[in-house]
Amino acid sequence: MDISGLTDLTVDINATTVPNNNIFVGLGLGDGNSAEKTITTVAGTQSFKFPFGSLTNKNKCGSVTGPGVAGIYFVFSLFSDGASHPVDVTFSNIGFY
Repeated sequence: MDISGLTDLTVDINATTVPNNNIFVGLGLGDGNSAEKTITTVAGTQSFKFPFGSLTNKNKCGSVTGPGVAGIYFVFSLFSDGASHPVDVTFSNIGFY
């Protein structure tokens, strides 16, 4: 995906039940790196805007650059107790600006 000229990722999240209320939001980059940010949710619908400069590269230093975005991911911060925990969350209006 070519994100040249774009500066932000946006997403609406309707969180009913999220383990630990944390979600990792990230971009898989074409160079094999990824960049992400941890957000804390509350019950209900929230709109999030992530300037690319606020995302942290996981494998290298530096900023998130285009055009090489291979995907968008959302990861839940799960408990380490081995038990089942309900998750009820909806992602919508995902976009680049």
